[in-house]
Amino acid sequence: GKRGQRKGQGGGPWPADGQCTGALGGPPLAWHAPMATTPDGVLLSGWWLRVAARVLDGIFTFVLALPLTGWFYYRFMDGVVSWAKELAASPATVSGPLVQMPPGVIQYAFTASIIGVLVAGAYEVFFLSRTGATPGQRIVGIRVRLRDDPGPPPMYSVLLRTACYLGL
Repeated sequence: GKRGQRKGQGGGPWPADGQCTGALGGPPLAWHAPMATTPDGVLLSGWWLRVAARVLDGIFTFVLALPLTGWFYYRFMDGVVSWAKELAASPATVSGPLVQMPPGVIQYAFTASIIGVLVAGAYEVFFLSRTGATPGQRIVGIRVRLRDDPGPPPMYSVLLRTACYLGL
């Protein structure tokens, strides 16, 4: 027999890519489903590339927003640390309510979050309306476009997409 092949084993070439024989010699089965494309044949992005692009863009927008949000984050963390110290210093046998976090502390986190959302929205609109891809999308090799039209999407589509993404 052939080298590395046991007696009684079938031989011959491997099936072509994308085909294999079905159970009990039935019709060939597809190994890979056909990839989805736009009408002009451009492959649509996979799920993990989109996630990777969002993670990268999240890092970039955080860094971009930090000069505007840093003071608010600092004040929030300072308040949380002070609150935690008060909580740790209070006796464990107190039957009353726990030490409440000062309401002013939360306003710093809220303000930083609003600024971060505004920066992320401006970032998304700026890049998508000009090039059809944010820096994170460019790094992973994907872009945004209308299904039937190549090139960057129109401003209305970019604004609608960004509003949906930001939950507005």
